[in-house]
Amino acid sequence: EEVSLLAYANLEVDLDVPELSCEALDVEIDLEILSGDNYTITWSDGSTQESFIADAPGTYEVLIENNCQQVLESFTVQAENPMNDGLYIPNVFTPNGDSNNDQFHFDVSQFAEIELESFEIYDRWGNQVFQTNDQTVQWDGKYNGKMLLPGVYVYQIKASVINCHVETGEYYSHGDITLIR
Repeated sequence: EEVSLLAYANLEVDLDVPELSCEALDVEIDLEILSGDNYTITWSDGSTQESFIADAPGTYEVLIENNCQQVLESFTVQAENPMNDGLYIPNVFTPNGDSNNDQFHFDVSQFAEIELESFEIYDRWGNQVFQTNDQTVQWDGKYNGKMLLPGVYVYQIKASVINCHVETGEYYSHGDITLIR
C-alpha cells in the first residue's frame, strides 16, 4: 500500500517597513516570503497583494497562511520627524537695526502646521513684555515702543501642532532667549 504525505515548508516572512517621509503621502510595505508555499496573504485592510500601501502612521497587520500554518505579523509605520516637534526656536537674537536677526520668532518646519494659542515673552522679574496669538508677528526687542536692555528673557509657546502627518495635540514649550545689542 502506498501512502502520500504532503509536506509544507515552514512559513518564514520578512517585512520591509520604511518610515513615512514627510514629503510622501503614503509608503509601500514589501512582504517577502522566505520559505513556504501555497500561501495566502491578507493585510489589515483586506487586500491580498504581496505589498501594502500605508497612507498614515500607525500599526498594521498581515496574515500569511497555508494549509498547515498561520503567521501574523504586526508592524508599525512611523513618520519621520525632521524637526522634533516641528518648531525651531532660537536662543539668541540681536535687535540692533542691522537687518540681521533683528526679530525673535520661531520657525515652523515646512512639514508642520501650527495653530498658535499664545506666544509670550517675560523679563527676569516676570513682567510680560510681548504677547501674540499670530504666528507671523515677531518680537522686536521692544516693550511699549522702547528698546529693552540686553539680557535673558523667557518665552512661552502654547499651540496645536501637526508635524509630518502626526498630530501632536497640545504643544507647550518654554525657554530662554538672550537679547544682545
